Amino acid sequence: MLISNALDLRLKEPNSQIEKIVAQIAFTQLEAVEKFHQFYKKQDLLDFSTFQYFAISNASNQLFEANEIPKGENCLAMFKIPENKQSKVKIDLLAKKVSFDNLWCTVDKEQAFLGYRILNIADKNFLYLQKINSSDLYVEKSSSDKIKNLDIKALLYKDGYLQAKNPTAVVILSSKGKILNSNLDRSVAVSYTDSILKDDFNEALKNNLIKQIDLEKTKDNKAKIVTISYLQEYDVFVVVAKNKGPIIRKEVISILLIAALSLSVLGLLIFVILKLLSFVHKDLKSIENNINVLKTVILEPKEKTEQTVSMVDTNKFTLEKLDNVYSAVADYAKEVNSCIEKKIDELNTFCHNSVKEAVENKELSMISSFHKDMASAGADMPNSKFLDIASFLVPAKTDPKAFYDIFRVDKDNIGIIFGKASQSSLKSISAINIITSFVKDALTHKNLLPAQALTDVNHILMQRDLGDLNITCFVMILSEFTGNFIYSMAGLNLPTLIHLHKEQKLEAKAIHAELCTNKDETYIDSKGKFTYLDTLVFVNTDITDIKDEQGNEFTLEKIMEIFTQKADDEASDQLISFYRELKKHAGAEFESLNKDVSAIVIKKNANNKEFE
Repeated sequence: MLISNALDLRLKEPNSQIEKIVAQIAFTQLEAVEKFHQFYKKQDLLDFSTFQYFAISNASNQLFEANEIPKGENCLAMFKIPENKQSKVKIDLLAKKVSFDNLWCTVDKEQAFLGYRILNIADKNFLYLQKINSSDLYVEKSSSDKIKNLDIKALLYKDGYLQAKNPTAVVILSSKGKILNSNLDRSVAVSYTDSILKDDFNEALKNNLIKQIDLEKTKDNKAKIVTISYLQEYDVFVVVAKNKGPIIRKEVISILLIAALSLSVLGLLIFVILKLLSFVHKDLKSIENNINVLKTVILEPKEKTEQTVSMVDTNKFTLEKLDNVYSAVADYAKEVNSCIEKKIDELNTFCHNSVKEAVENKELSMISSFHKDMASAGADMPNSKFLDIASFLVPAKTDPKAFYDIFRVDKDNIGIIFGKASQSSLKSISAINIITSFVKDALTHKNLLPAQALTDVNHILMQRDLGDLNITCFVMILSEFTGNFIYSMAGLNLPTLIHLHKEQKLEAKAIHAELCTNKDETYIDSKGKFTYLDTLVFVNTDITDIKDEQGNEFTLEKIMEIFTQKADDEASDQLISFYRELKKHAGAEFESLNKDVSAIVIKKNANNKEFE
């Protein structure tokens, strides 16, 4: 009754956690339907294959279209919602007419996305995604809370502690020995557990998890068996005692006599077997010696192996069956030797090709992963109330070369690095890592200007053996308050400044050679400024030779036209429009393109009149 009453009281407590979960998921469905009706035109939707790149850089709420959306994980389990809470959540969701099968979710490092699927009349899949924190759905309770809300009655029956009829005692103890619940009076429970546990109540019991103790027989010639279980999830002990039954001493003695007789018979059998084995010991020793001889020549040329086998004296064998055993082993040795050279050649060829392929695949995987991880994730992007910054990088599948970084130099300035290597290799990864690390440190801690940073890092790179590798690199320091910027360029890939819906390339004082080409190159700085609603656009030039079905290239002029037309939109919307037009231009060949697609858009979204 104590256990049952405690359980009933806990069930009446309001479950705010479940209400919070249901409200969040139901709101996601409502947002999904509203977003779908707002963006019903297909050209305004992103395709799902781009989700990982926009999610890393920009996306927080977005609607995607795809023929097939991968099946998501169990969203409730992914957000660490306990299993015993999940059924209640599903029931409450159904009550709100939310289809649990339409939920989709994923967790990548510290970023979590909760999605809701929509299937329209044309059998097209749409997925609305919302960026959330896993703690927004459910906060895991502490161990003390778990003990407080422990469903003791259900727990005991589930694990089988009370399946036996009429247990004499049930006691729930904390790990420190405090009685949490019992079907006994408290004073009786204290003395009862003290007499049962004694020295067994320690860390060793936790490790064993379950322990049984046979107590001394009672006055009615019956024994009690006590089962002690440690529940790691709740950090509690469950003690259950029940009558074991009368002790019958005659049966115990009979069992011991039978066991002794069995051991005697077993010993006699072992003695007979050993005697029989002595008759074949000599032949077995001969077989062992001859096989050892074969073992030493089995990898020798075929002629030598056959000669050695023919010289073995088989007259030493007295038992015909053992002679046959050795003959079979000798024939097998000949067969192994006859094909071993061929197999070795085949294995060498296979291993050589496999190792070569594995090394190439591993190198490609490392290079692709590095270029993808180089892109600044949403949490790493510098926050600014004066600048709207968006970026993304979709690396080439087998030949990634592009890289960029956006970071805060100090409280007034933003740093930008945007570049491309001439080749995709481990050497290029090393060089790019040196460039981004050195330039970032030079601008943020050494107060160097872009030109000096490029000059110094070029000296470092030229001291290494990088072969014919060269790297185009643009470095800029941009004041988020005034709009003034200073930049320097190694190679030729200058950004475009869009002002009043007219674009123009930045005009540097001088265009210098790429990094890693001239150790004596001295880079110089150029200056510029952009004002309210102006936009700076960085796009890698590799994509300009992508052709449509008619053979027309995706020219730089077309790229600038796209950004000029969308100049009034937010930076992330400009990037989405650019990516969509590129995919439309490439058509069916888009998925097979082996091109880096990288871009940065920086828009001045606040007017600082005091600096004009």
